[in-house]
Amino acid sequence: MMQRWRGVKIGKGVYIGHEVIFDRVFTDQISIGDYSSIGDRAIITAHANIPSETKLKNIYPRSIKKTVIGKGVWIMPNVTIIPGVTIGDEAVVATGSVVTKDVPPRVLVAGVPAKVVKDLNPLLEPYD
Repeated sequence: MMQRWRGVKIGKGVYIGHEVIFDRVFTDQISIGDYSSIGDRAIITAHANIPSETKLKNIYPRSIKKTVIGKGVWIMPNVTIIPGVTIGDEAVVATGSVVTKDVPPRVLVAGVPAKVVKDLNPLLEPYD
């Protein structure tokens, strides 16, 4: 898988859909846990930077942060994940969501920005 070669830490049994965009510069700051699924056209970033020379750089300097996707996570298509976010194990991110904050394990998040809309714990077997 080319993304592993580029430096993304990808666990076993991970599915990555078509046209998924990983941070082009800091791929080594992204990790995906075992058995997670990333839907088509998702964007997963690990840094923010204004490439042009503008005074805005004084307000928004380059930032680099680890982005972590836990085990057994389902990220539906067209999701955007910003730098520094951790998505907990067995969480679900609904189509088109923009994840700007950490996502707890075993919840469904949706929206822009993504918010918890459902607790999945009652629907899943307990952890081993």
